Order: sequence, then C-alpha cells, then structure tokens
Amino acid sequence: MNNAIEVELNQIKKVKGEVLTSDKMDEHNTFDDPNNIQPYEYSTGVKDGKAVIVVPAKSLMVLNLGQL
Repeated sequence: MNNAIEVELNQIKKVKGEVLTSDKMDEHNTFDDPNNIQPYEYSTGVKDGKAVIVVPAKSLMVLNLGQL
C-alpha cells in the first residue's frame, strides 16, 4: 500500500504517540547510518470526542488514547 489511510475514533479525549515511517519499503538503519529512520511525535486534535488518525503508508504507530 502506498497511500495513507484515515481512521476515525469515537469517545476519545486525547491522542498522542509516535510514528516510524519511510518513503521506501526496504529503508532501514545501519551501523554506518543509525539515524536513517527515526520515530517522530504524533498527535491530533479531538472535537466532540472524535479524532481522525492519519496512518502513513509503510508505518508503525504507537498511540496513547485517552478515553472519555
């Protein structure tokens, strides 16, 4: 899959976490380039208990979801 997807969550108070992603499926860190891929912080707004999460293609996400 080469496109991001959107996921809608209900009864949410907050969304925070980290994403690890790359444009290339076979991208990786090496001893010579240990910081080639790095996680970055992710958060999104919540309105009326609903949040839309954008999940990038070729990614791993870890999220902390505060529920109402």
